[in-house]
This record gives sequence, C-alpha cells and structure tokens, in this order.
Amino acid sequence: MLQFLYKFDYHDGRGFADTMEPLSFNVLVYSIADKYDIQELKELAKEKFECLVKEQWVQDAFPEALRAVYGTTPGTDRGLRDIAARISYDNITELMSADSAFGRVLGDVAALGADLVTLLVTRGGHIQKYKCSSCQGVFGMNGLMNGTKAGYCYVCSDYHRDWKLLALSKESEKHSNPQK
Repeated sequence: MLQFLYKFDYHDGRGFADTMEPLSFNVLVYSIADKYDIQELKELAKEKFECLVKEQWVQDAFPEALRAVYGTTPGTDRGLRDIAARISYDNITELMSADSAFGRVLGDVAALGADLVTLLVTRGGHIQKYKCSSCQGVFGMNGLMNGTKAGYCYVCSDYHRDWKLLALSKESEKHSNPQK
C-alpha cells in the first residue's frame, strides 16, 4: 500500500519465488484498498488481477485465489468476483477435471457456485443437442458438456466414450424430436 501511495504502482511478486502467489497478492491488495478506501489502488489491483487471471487460470494458484476473492470481499463488491466467476465459467470444463482443486473450492464457496449458476442462466448460449446411439433419444445441454469425452445418456443411461461424436449438427437438430 505504501509503495502505491508513493509511486502509484506496486510490485505484485511476479518473478520472485519466495513471495505470495501474484493472483492472491492482488486479491489481498484489493481487499486492503477497499478497507482503507483507496479507490485508485483498488482499481489497479483489479486490473492486475484480471490481466494475470486470464493467463494463470490453469495454474494451481487459481483455486486458492478464488477462495481469497470470495473470502475477503463482501458480496456487494462485484469487482473481483465478476472477473473470477467469468473466468471460471469460460473454462469450467477444464477446471472441473477429476479430483480438481477447483471442484473442492466450488464445494466450499457457495457464493462462487451462485455466481456460476447466474452466468449459466444469463450467458448459457446455444443448447447443444445430442442423440444417443443406443436408444436414439435426443436431449439438449448447454455448452458445458462440449469437450466432455465420456459419460452416460440422460435418457437410457448407456455409457458413451465420446460425446462429440453424438452431437447433432444445427441442421439435424431441426429435424429431431427431443424427448422430455
């Protein structure tokens, strides 16, 4: 904070192995700036966090940064929360890999889950339809299933190895009769 007050910038630890993870450090700076009502520092921390998180969401530090975002900011302060939720939403398939730290954070931080559901409802986008090769049942799902390789049919529960092969094209969707 003092560094910012003198230089109008701060070093977030990038490039130094013995410091706090830069993502979490920027969350901490944001929180301190909010506490002391230093809006320029808060905005700078938000910008640095957003820049970093776009590159580092795949790293192990991201789930802990999410925990810090939701643990140190009030629910009414959407600054970092909206960024964290958007990045999580945009990369949910990769983040939800088996036994992921992200999945554990999602289980622990209810507000993150609520933000993701809100994005799912408001930004859900195209509903991809799939046709089961076993029962010929057709069902729709938003883009979150895209990229998922294996799973079970929602109609007959048969297991399929690759959902991409079962995705209907836009043209065949027009001629299919979805089961409810």
